[in-house]
Formats: sequence, C-alpha cells, structure tokens
Amino acid sequence: MNKKLKILLSIFLIIILGIFIYEEYFLTKRYEFKIDNYQINVKADECETCYLDWTINNYIKISDLTNKTKTTIEFYTEGPRLEFGLNADKTELIINCPGFDTKIVDLTNLKEIEFVDYNEMQSKISDFEIMVTINRKKELFELEHPQPPSIKWE
Repeated sequence: MNKKLKILLSIFLIIILGIFIYEEYFLTKRYEFKIDNYQINVKADECETCYLDWTINNYIKISDLTNKTKTTIEFYTEGPRLEFGLNADKTELIINCPGFDTKIVDLTNLKEIEFVDYNEMQSKISDFEIMVTINRKKELFELEHPQPPSIKWE
C-alpha cells in the first residue's frame, strides 16, 4: 500500500511540474533587445488562447550596461502591443501600451517616474522617440527611423 501511494504522489507531482513548465516556457513570450547602453528583457505572461482583449502581465528588466545596475518593472497591459523609446537627452525611457497605459523610467537611477496629473504625463510623451515595438502579432521590431509614440489603441 505504501509503495502505491508513493507512485501516485510521484505521478501527481510530475503532472503539476509539467503544467508549471508548460505555462512558463510555452505560454510566456520573451523579448530581448538593446536601446543605447541599456539591455531590456521583457517577459510577457499572457493567455495564449484568449481573444485580443486579454490581459498581459509584463515583467520588464532594464539593465544599465555601463553601471552594471538593473531594475524590474511590472507593467499590466491589455493586448500585446508595446513601444519602447528614449527622450532626446537619453535620460528617460518610455514604455508605452498605446491607448492604455504608459510608464516613464528615469535612467539615471532606474526608477519609475510617478505622475499625479494625467495631462502632465500626456504632454511629456511627445518628448520621446520610439525605437523598438512589439506588435499585435507578438513580433519584436527595431525601427530603422525613430517615430513618435502612438496614443491610439489599435
């Protein structure tokens, strides 16, 4: 009886482990790219079987290659589309989900800039140029020519 219980528990643990591995490595998209002196890794934990209005938890790791510092930012979006870019001084990074949410990161100390006023944030968006995008088909594109951030949900 004891041997049968061990076999059943082992099978159960293998099934649970298999589910975790499947979710982590097959249902989660990963993107990696560089902007200026910063390495950016995006882990998009999403529902692959949902329609285009699904929720995605993005875990964005930003590494400063010159100072060897890094930070991780959690970014909740509706849909896979993301834009990444820098301001003209290259001191701030924009992470934009067009029409849904935007985060701006101060690259000198790798901290997210908090805005109290929505209009202040919207006026600041025009200071940035987008260099990398992830489109709705979950494909990463590094743009040849920088473009302004999109504010329209597509």
